[in-house]
Amino acid sequence: MTAQDDNLISIKLSSDRLEASLVIMPGIDRNYVNSDVALAKALSQAIQPGPRLSVQITEALKAFEAHDLEKYGEFRFLVAEGHPSEEGTDGRFLLEPDLEAIFELSKKRALEGGKQSKPQHGEETFDHHNRTTLMVVKAGQRIGQIQRATDGIDGTDVCGNTIRAKAGKQTPIKFDSQSIECHDNGAVIAKIAGQLVIEHESVHICPSLVIEGYVDFTTGNIDFPGNIEVHKGIRDCFEVTSGKSITITGLVEAADLMAARDIELLGGISGREKGTVHAGRDVLAHYLNGADCRVGRNLVVDKEICDCKVIVTGNVRSPSATIMGGHLATLGSCDFGQVGSEAGSHTIISLGRADSLDGMVRDSLMLIKKLSEKAAKAKAQIQELRDDPDASSLKAEMMTSLQFEASEAEAKMMPLKEALKATYKLIEEKSEPVLTVQEMLCQGAEVRAGGVRAVFTQTLKGPLSIKLDEIGEMICLDLKSGGVTPVKNVAKMSPDETSFNRQDLPTELRKSA
Repeated sequence: MTAQDDNLISIKLSSDRLEASLVIMPGIDRNYVNSDVALAKALSQAIQPGPRLSVQITEALKAFEAHDLEKYGEFRFLVAEGHPSEEGTDGRFLLEPDLEAIFELSKKRALEGGKQSKPQHGEETFDHHNRTTLMVVKAGQRIGQIQRATDGIDGTDVCGNTIRAKAGKQTPIKFDSQSIECHDNGAVIAKIAGQLVIEHESVHICPSLVIEGYVDFTTGNIDFPGNIEVHKGIRDCFEVTSGKSITITGLVEAADLMAARDIELLGGISGREKGTVHAGRDVLAHYLNGADCRVGRNLVVDKEICDCKVIVTGNVRSPSATIMGGHLATLGSCDFGQVGSEAGSHTIISLGRADSLDGMVRDSLMLIKKLSEKAAKAKAQIQELRDDPDASSLKAEMMTSLQFEASEAEAKMMPLKEALKATYKLIEEKSEPVLTVQEMLCQGAEVRAGGVRAVFTQTLKGPLSIKLDEIGEMICLDLKSGGVTPVKNVAKMSPDETSFNRQDLPTELRKSA
């Protein structure tokens, strides 16, 4: 082979040294192209020798035989390949699918600014109020999985050199150890109940929920196990439920609030006869307007209660507030600045009662009476059969059936009697209910107590109190002079058929036992 021919055959390496190709240029003497020359060229480039290289050179020379250099130009054929490295994957945190869907929705709602677009033609319609954007988790709940970073797999170039793989980076997300537990298998578990918060590459669970803006379409309805604090207000038709307490700084519109403990409405509620406020303990409000309120303990209102239905198990302490319209029933005492209005709005206050307890007492006593009569009737029939001298198998079967009927009726009475005893205990724990009015009890206002209704026919100046005397008569006590006036002198009296008289309850309980 001439020097010229030697220069026209070579092995070319790719820049990453992962490929080596046999290259033959036009003008070479074809007789000098053979496997020995090609192999020598490869070895001169430090190509890793081996059976695979020899096979590829043989295949290249076969292809060269059919290649027309003058017509097609240079000949190029791949004779050696390396193995590229596989880079490691970066670590990442994957939320559980249900939480991921909420997380994505929250980002979408944030971009929309809380506005809810109308569904397009043919688009499925559903209640967007129920599409919460808060990731609420329970203690022990799996919230996601950490995928660990991998080291990658090293590669080899055509010369046999190692190509180091680039290791993946560990996830930069930090998990709060006080509220989140990360297991060795990558599982991420909630240690406490609350709101799962992901921000600035950190994840934690907040046992209390703080909403800087409104409860609206940016949040959806809220059902949270801990305390809830809303800095603005609650929009129409939204629901807020707390396993502890709720505090709302702004106005609550026609929304539904429910808390196992307390509810504080610093801006009040304008419910338009649709809003509800149900608290297991206390309610403190600036004002209540057009709402259905159920209070498990005490109620305090600063300004007014207007056209509301209110049931309070404890006491009402609102000496500066006015109550106008609607119906307030309390097992305890209540204190208002003004009751009713000078326009004569029909305002009802029921003392020493709560509708739910009244209904339970009436229904329970009625059912106990029916069960008692049923048991007595069965026992009387059993006695008649015993007195009958006939000893047939049919008689024995009837007696067994009647005995079962009597026992079943008596068994059903037991929990009812226990419930009535608990009710009586609850009522007895309350002091004798009193309505205290600091400024004015207006004409047209109605007070119910002791099974009677008193609709006042004239306006009375405070401070005064309305209560029952020792014999159960409703009286009005002037808190300045100490004078006592029978309420029947200033009001129209009538029986209160909707009430169960608490003074009769002990007698009824003894009868039921």
